[in-house]
Amino acid sequence: MIVVQSERIRYDTNVINTMRKGEFAMRAQNLTLLTDLYELTMMQGYYENPSDQIVVFDAFYRKNPCGGAYAVCAGLEQVIEYVRDLHFSPDDIDYLRSLHIFNDDFLEYLRGFHFTGDIYAIPEGTVVFPREPLLKVVAPIMEAQLVETAILNMINHQSLIATKASRVVYAAKGDGIMEFGLRRAQGPDAGIYGARAAMIGGCIGVFIAWKIIPSLPMHILIYLVCVVLLWTSYSILSARAKDLKAKADAK
Repeated sequence: MIVVQSERIRYDTNVINTMRKGEFAMRAQNLTLLTDLYELTMMQGYYENPSDQIVVFDAFYRKNPCGGAYAVCAGLEQVIEYVRDLHFSPDDIDYLRSLHIFNDDFLEYLRGFHFTGDIYAIPEGTVVFPREPLLKVVAPIMEAQLVETAILNMINHQSLIATKASRVVYAAKGDGIMEFGLRRAQGPDAGIYGARAAMIGGCIGVFIAWKIIPSLPMHILIYLVCVVLLWTSYSILSARAKDLKAKADAK
């Protein structure tokens, strides 16, 4: 069960639906082995020493990034997709067996593994503060152990970008901010999810043209991007001219 608590002040954004309609969502992937090896060796230790213990893990951060006053939570949708698809494929089992550190009984247990715990979280786009739980995992100890690394990876990455985007949007004082970070992102997933997080933080759009208008020829895409850039430049210069005129009139 995954519960998103809604009784919080948060940014007004429909970004998730927007990204889906723009076909930005990455295809579902089996990210079960997106974890540290020691998480799996600890799971084997728990398996060999059975316990019905239910544990509670809270995901939080200790201080605001960049010396800011707040952060913006993001990445929850990817956590939900990850947990729902959590399973060990035959290839995963074969790889783990090739490491020669896992017992056959434990590997057979992993074949039927799935997450049975509960996850509680605040909505994406919520303004959050240090040492405040962004997400809570309540699960049997082996299951909670496995999901720790992946959850931190997803929440940390997108929350950092959403927070930075929010600060830039605030500094722009009403001017629209476009996300343009795909070319410098660390791979396709980071580019797509980084753009998503930037929109959660308040950006009005992204420059991932092939996903927005996949059927248009390249020269038309380039033309459209140039139009957007020219319009943005015109808006900025017009606003600056109005400010200068107002100051001159005031004198």
